[in-house]
Amino acid sequence: MARDKLRQKYAEAEVGVTGANFIISDIGGIAITENEGNARLSCSMPKTHIVIAGIEKVIPNMTDLALFWPLLATFGTGQRITSYSTIVTGPKQPGEIDGPEEMYVLLLDNGRTNMLANEKTREALYCIRCGACLNACPVYKNIGGILMTLLIAALSDPLLPPT
Repeated sequence: MARDKLRQKYAEAEVGVTGANFIISDIGGIAITENEGNARLSCSMPKTHIVIAGIEKVIPNMTDLALFWPLLATFGTGQRITSYSTIVTGPKQPGEIDGPEEMYVLLLDNGRTNMLANEKTREALYCIRCGACLNACPVYKNIGGILMTLLIAALSDPLLPPT
């Protein structure tokens, strides 16, 4: 029942917004990995797909994706590969029936180039957001749960201002 209702909402949406696990330079595409399928629906059913991702998500080519994608699944969820691994290379082309009519990719800098230039902070941009660090975190091991996951992910984000 929920799936039918959600699918209808996705079909009626004018705009779908996703992130990208990786932006693949040589093919001009984005890679999204997930287990629920919601990002796939967000990028394929609405008329316009907007991707918002940090500049650190850019990788040179498909060969690099072949290295990083399995790492993301294995370290993030212990799977060999996630349920949905999607590469999107733009809006639908003439003759295609699926996909958005328009696609926009917004690259966020938000201080990332300054971090990259600084030898002490650049390493924070190497994170592929797999969540494996949560497995070694003593606080997460003792408290756990979705709230703690969100808190740790937020605190580990190098782009959030200190509070």
